[in-house]
Amino acid sequence: FRYMTISGWNRERLQERGLSAELVPPGIDLGTFRPLGDVRRRDDMLLALGRTNPLKNLPLTIDAWQALGSDGARPELCLFGIEPELGPALGARYVERPSDEGVNRLLNEAAVFVQTSTHEGFCLPPLEAMATGGAVVCTDAHGNRDFCTDGVNCLIPEPTVESVSGALGRLLDDPELRERLGRAGIETAADFA
Repeated sequence: FRYMTISGWNRERLQERGLSAELVPPGIDLGTFRPLGDVRRRDDMLLALGRTNPLKNLPLTIDAWQALGSDGARPELCLFGIEPELGPALGARYVERPSDEGVNRLLNEAAVFVQTSTHEGFCLPPLEAMATGGAVVCTDAHGNRDFCTDGVNCLIPEPTVESVSGALGRLLDDPELRERLGRAGIETAADFA
C-alpha cells in the first residue's frame, strides 16, 4: 500500500504506527475564496462556523464572544452552516447553507473569523478566511498547524474563554494588526491553491 494524508499531524500519527505517508493537503479555489472589492469589512462582526459537532467546540466561541461585553457593546456574531436553530438560541445571526460565494462574501464582511476546534484533520475554513485577507483567530486543532503561524498570519490563543476573548478583543481594537495578518493570510493561502 502507498499512503497519503492531508496534514503533518496526521502523517506523524501514521509514522507512530510504522506507516510512511505522502502529504497531500486539500487545496482551495482562489477564484472563489478571494478579496472582494465591492464588500466593506465591518469592524463590528465576528464570523464562525455554526455547528454542534463536539470537535468544533462552538461553546468556547460563544463564551469568548459573550465575554467581550454586554449585548449592545460586543460585536455581532454571525454563524453559518446547516443548523439554523443555533442562531436564535445563542443570540447570533445565522446564515443557513450559504453557497461558496456566499461564504466568501461573509468572510469578506467579517472583522475576524474565529474557529475554536479541539481537533481538525486539516481545517479549511480558517484557510479560506485567510484567502480573503481576513483576520483569523483559531485554537491549535492539530490539522491547522501546517498553515497557521501565531502572530504571523493569525492569532492562536490557548483554548480558554479568557485567551480566545483576549485575542478577539485585541484584533477588534487593532485594525492595523488585522490588516497585517490578512496580508500574510493571502500569501499563505496562495500556497494551497
